[in-house]
Amino acid sequence: MSNPAIQVAAAATPTRVSGRDESLDRVKGVLVLMMVIAHTANLTLPSATWRYFIYPVALGFASGSWIFISGFLVGTHYQVGFDRDVGGTTRRLMGRGLRILAIFLVVNIALGKINFSCRSGITGGDCQAWNLLVLGQNQGMTFEILQGIGYVLIVAPLYMAMPRVATVGITLLIVFATALHFFGLRADGLTWMVLVGLAGLVLGWYVPAQSMRRVSADPDARALALFSGVLLWSLYQTATFVPDKHQMIVGVYLLGVIGGTLALYALNGWIRWRGLARRSMDRMAQYALPAYIGQMGILWIWHLLTRDNALLHSYPVSLLVVFTLLLLALAALDWGRRHVPPVATLYRVVFG
Repeated sequence: MSNPAIQVAAAATPTRVSGRDESLDRVKGVLVLMMVIAHTANLTLPSATWRYFIYPVALGFASGSWIFISGFLVGTHYQVGFDRDVGGTTRRLMGRGLRILAIFLVVNIALGKINFSCRSGITGGDCQAWNLLVLGQNQGMTFEILQGIGYVLIVAPLYMAMPRVATVGITLLIVFATALHFFGLRADGLTWMVLVGLAGLVLGWYVPAQSMRRVSADPDARALALFSGVLLWSLYQTATFVPDKHQMIVGVYLLGVIGGTLALYALNGWIRWRGLARRSMDRMAQYALPAYIGQMGILWIWHLLTRDNALLHSYPVSLLVVFTLLLLALAALDWGRRHVPPVATLYRVVFG
């Protein structure tokens, strides 16, 4: 399974339209690193200004990029397999999506963030399970990106079964959700996440594999892609720059997501990873989903152990330690999958 953020859906069908895209794989590795940087800053930096600058200002697009790339990979790699085996591909994509959603629920239940009591009924307003799963009100949840990826995989077969002209409808949904923002109706978490994933699905349909390879291989195409990505990301930053407030406007946020992802993709075409750096980046890409979850566990343990020690709890030290421990944990997981059958079985059951 070489395609990360949507890693648990990577086995959705044995039929793909193209081989592995190493640059796209390594974008996922960079996104793992960005999550470590952002989450560590949130727990260790005393300055609210610096925390806000790191996330959501500088790295805010990274959350949406996980979901966007998930949709993109489905649209790019699995449409041919879907056309040949609609039922089989649908069952496997939906199964993977439900599994990710289950991980999201189990983690948040274990942390005490979900209360399933609905004393006044599901329409009474205090039924958190209904609000979370149906209305998409996931504020206060942990790993909410998993919920978005899960739902995108669940609904993807519906859109893949439609004629390509249906992409106009997805575009109109994004425009409509963006327009509603200016009437005071903000998109709930589930709404914007699914729309970002569907936007990735649409682009995955229409972006030829050869165009992606050209960006990786041709310096001129790579430079154009980098310039375009930075431009889109800059437009997003300009449109959402409001002191002490980072608004979620779906259409505008997509500028940042597409721009940031495109810039990272182009940059990975220039970087020649070697030795330990290459192995580490590839491992974070291969195990992006467990890495996304595991880095928070490692960070919280380190936070609890060092919060009374100013030096050990400082941002640079915490960042270095958490990232190193994450790489060691992923190396152990990789070794276990290859040499310890129960570990391989458990991994397959949990992550697919």
